[in-house]
Amino acid sequence: MTPSPELAILHHLAARTTASAAEIGTACAMSPGEVRGRLIMLESQRLIAGRSGKAAGERSPRRVYVITGEGRRRAGISDARAATA
Repeated sequence: MTPSPELAILHHLAARTTASAAEIGTACAMSPGEVRGRLIMLESQRLIAGRSGKAAGERSPRRVYVITGEGRRRAGISDARAATA
């Protein structure tokens, strides 16, 4: 069974600190338009959060995404960091 695109995004974000839309699209094999639409939907459901991030060598910040605690719960991912905080 193939995971849904939203679940693939949540699992991808759970495995890293942050990721840009381009990185998510490449990792999850989605077109830029599809990724952006799904990111907007996940962000509106508060499963992920977007913020400005600046990578080394970049002049202007880019939008990066992180998974929220609710996103971890929805994806069935243990949130060990929240339990220790």
